[in-house]
Amino acid sequence: MRIIFLRHTPIDVDKKMYEIFCMRFDHQMTVAAETHFDDARTMCGYNDESCVITTVYCENQDPGLFYEGLFKMNPDALFLINGLGMAKKYQNLIRRYGVRFAVVAERDNYKHQSRWKSFLKKVFPRIQKIRYRFLIDHASFFLCMGQSGTKCYIRYGVPKRKVFEFMYCGGETEHPPAYHTNDLTVRFLYIGRFDYDIKGVDILLKAFLNCKGDYSLDLIGGYGSKKDEIMQLIRNHPQIKCNGLWKNCEVCEKMNAYDVVVVPSKFDGWNLHNNFSILASVACITTDQAGSDGLIKNCQNGFVIKSNSANQLKRAIETILRNPEIIGEFKRKTSLYQDKISPLSVAHYLNDILQYVFEDKMGGEKPIPTWINKEG
Repeated sequence: MRIIFLRHTPIDVDKKMYEIFCMRFDHQMTVAAETHFDDARTMCGYNDESCVITTVYCENQDPGLFYEGLFKMNPDALFLINGLGMAKKYQNLIRRYGVRFAVVAERDNYKHQSRWKSFLKKVFPRIQKIRYRFLIDHASFFLCMGQSGTKCYIRYGVPKRKVFEFMYCGGETEHPPAYHTNDLTVRFLYIGRFDYDIKGVDILLKAFLNCKGDYSLDLIGGYGSKKDEIMQLIRNHPQIKCNGLWKNCEVCEKMNAYDVVVVPSKFDGWNLHNNFSILASVACITTDQAGSDGLIKNCQNGFVIKSNSANQLKRAIETILRNPEIIGEFKRKTSLYQDKISPLSVAHYLNDILQYVFEDKMGGEKPIPTWINKEG
């Protein structure tokens, strides 16, 4: 199948998975990007180089004309569109050229809407059903990020037969657990943007700055709107350090040297570091708003706590500090779950979806993602 993937930027964390998907199942993929990676992504090592995926850019063209040309010249392709907002933006062109399309969608984020808009979207999902009616009716399928994304779009009226739970899939190598038997210090780790609104670093620091015990916390990222403020807060705290930026290809290998990854998200579409905690064989404390918290529940390699609660995070940290032997149990459980979230497994699942939708005509058994299929 020829697939044209409409995105704001090139494929980043999922690139290895999509390459496997193309090579193993003989699909052709072109990414049509509105713009290049920003500086933060580039610093983390993301690029558009691929031997099987072609990336083309809008550059200085009018985006509408750019995508119209693609729709017009590729009437038989499947257009995979990243985000319901982008699909809505080009809805008239989709309607005009009658192309097949599917949507990759994170759950709707009410946080950055006005209070009135947030209220309407939460309480009256029918408004969203009316707003997106054409897309809901005509999309071949929706790939929804996690259980929260699946619930969101079913609530908006997308038929269950069209909704498939999906995830972003980091493509790093799996690592066996590293045990630190001669060192009582519990090594905690945060990776990501230094901000408060989405990533919840303020909650992270509030919890750790009120904890007592033999621990270290390394902050990896070095960019974000609150970087200077955070650096000031930790300046006189010897147990908390900022250790710069890691390349995306280094994350799992370096994470493997730690004991616990902390994901304090206030509202993420899909925080990839829950994936990485499993692939790197470390324990994890994540919030229920990370998007990917279902992985930790199923893997059982840590705690899922309420978001925006420094008290719950502090209690989880102190539980581990009082009972460091549970870290080993959490780490052992990751090895039983790693293959369920591998790029190969996700690529197989995506191909199963295409067969179900276009070959079986949704008449056979609906594919189930490996990361929630406890019998698989």
